[in-house]
Amino acid sequence: MSNLSGLLPAGGGAWTLVSTMTPSAASTIEITDFTAYKQYKVIYSLKCSATHTVRFKMKLNGSWRSTYYAYRSNTSTSTTNNDRNVSSTNSSDVNASQTGNDPAKADRLFNFEFLFTNPTETLDTQQVSWKGIWNISGGDGWLQSSDGIATVRAAGSGVSDLEGFRLYSSSGTLTGTVYIYGLTAMEI
Repeated sequence: MSNLSGLLPAGGGAWTLVSTMTPSAASTIEITDFTAYKQYKVIYSLKCSATHTVRFKMKLNGSWRSTYYAYRSNTSTSTTNNDRNVSSTNSSDVNASQTGNDPAKADRLFNFEFLFTNPTETLDTQQVSWKGIWNISGGDGWLQSSDGIATVRAAGSGVSDLEGFRLYSSSGTLTGTVYIYGLTAMEI
C-alpha cells in the first residue's frame, strides 16, 4: 500500500464525545450548538411512551423551519421496502421512521444516527443524513430500518448556518440516551 501513501491523511481526525444527554419523558430533544466542529454525529438510543413516528426539524436564521424541506428516505422491514422521495417546499418536517401500518411501537427501543456536515458554514441549505433501526412489534425478528438524506432551505434567498436540530415523536414522550460527537479537522 505504499503507493497509496500520498492519498491517506497524514494526521488523524477523530470523533470526540462532546456531550451526553439523558432525556426522560421529553416531548422534544434539541441540540442548539454546532459551532465547534466541522462534522457532528448524534446517536439516539430511545424509547417512546406511545406508538409513534420519529420526526425532526432544523433551525436556521433564528427559527425552527416549518417549510422548505426536501428529503429522500428508504424504510425496510424483513418483508417490505418503502422508498420515499419527497421534494417539497411545503414539508413541515421530516419523518425519519415509517408512518402508516408499521410505526415504531410503544416502549420499544429505537436507535438513530444523524450526521451533520459543515453545519457552521453559512449556506442557502443545510443537510443531514441518517440511519436507524427499531422494533415494530413484539416477538423476534420484527425490526425495521431507515436511512435517508434531507436538506432544508433558508427562508427566501437567505443563508444560514445550522443553529439547531429538534428530534420528536408524533405522539408520546422520549426517554433514553443521546450521544453527541464532533469530528476534529483532518490534516492532509
